[in-house]
Amino acid sequence: MGGVGSERTDKTASAWIAEKVSRLKLSRESAGGLGTFQALEFLAVGVQGKLALWRALAVAGPGDDRLNQMDFDHLAQRAESQHARMEERRLEAARTVFRRTQ
Repeated sequence: MGGVGSERTDKTASAWIAEKVSRLKLSRESAGGLGTFQALEFLAVGVQGKLALWRALAVAGPGDDRLNQMDFDHLAQRAESQHARMEERRLEAARTVFRRTQ
């Protein structure tokens, strides 16, 4: 299970992503929701990057005392779950934004 260090690392990564999204200042109302779609795209990429990091650190962890206490499998599962939820919203936003008007 994840310890205090893993929770702190996950919160730090999440805060970093949230800060980057807020700096984009994407308007949810602009261009028929295009801003929302773009924000979800950005977040999806960030979560996938986080997942890749957890997997890489899981491989490096057994040989590094600094990483031995981290539960990278748990963190990877959380990232996969976050991405799955986000993907549903991202695809719905895509349907809305790119729907053909007749």
